[in-house]
Amino acid sequence: MVTTLAITGVLYAHVATRPLAGVYLVQESVEEFSEGYAGFWLLNRMSRPVRIEADLVDGKTGAVLWHDSETGLADRHWNHLWHMGDAARDSLLTDSTDKTVKDLVEELEGH
Repeated sequence: MVTTLAITGVLYAHVATRPLAGVYLVQESVEEFSEGYAGFWLLNRMSRPVRIEADLVDGKTGAVLWHDSETGLADRHWNHLWHMGDAARDSLLTDSTDKTVKDLVEELEGH
């Protein structure tokens, strides 16, 4: 994205190439968005990522004693790319959640 903005800036800086700057920016934005969306779609279908944020709160004072967040990914399964039943989806979500909770607990125990 930084490269796209830099190239657009260079194109815009010169009067002769200024009309190309907008076209280039639109073309690259569409490309980046579609690639990003496809990547997130693939990741979601294959490994069902889970993000958990956790706080350890003092029950008397309400003070946050510890805060962390983790993202867990189940092992990737290419066969889930086109079709995934409810049981397979639930299994991947459970695997992702278990990995995330395990990492958070290990992090908490380390403090």
